[in-house]
Amino acid sequence: MLSAPGFTDKELHQIREFLTQHYGKDVEILSSHNQTHLSPASTSPTSCPTIFWQENCVNFLVLKSNSSEYRTQFFTTPLDQHDTGTETYCDLEECLKAILQAQSDHENA
Repeated sequence: MLSAPGFTDKELHQIREFLTQHYGKDVEILSSHNQTHLSPASTSPTSCPTIFWQENCVNFLVLKSNSSEYRTQFFTTPLDQHDTGTETYCDLEECLKAILQAQSDHENA
């Protein structure tokens, strides 16, 4: 079972279940940390626990910025990064739905 410091077992289970339902198959998720500026005024980046998965040559990230806040983005290359237009989410499922919808919208544009 994947260990992801910063993400609870409940959150990991929720992510796995959501992605399995969305893609119709098991999706490998990886754990890491990502450096991000949590506010425009911050002078140095903060290391945040991160969940990563890749599907159809698209990379997805969900960062946990505190105990109940999530940020997300997707990219195909380091120079082609996108987000949902919403800085943070307080609900993990809403965050997952939003990033998958944003990627779908981008692909169909």
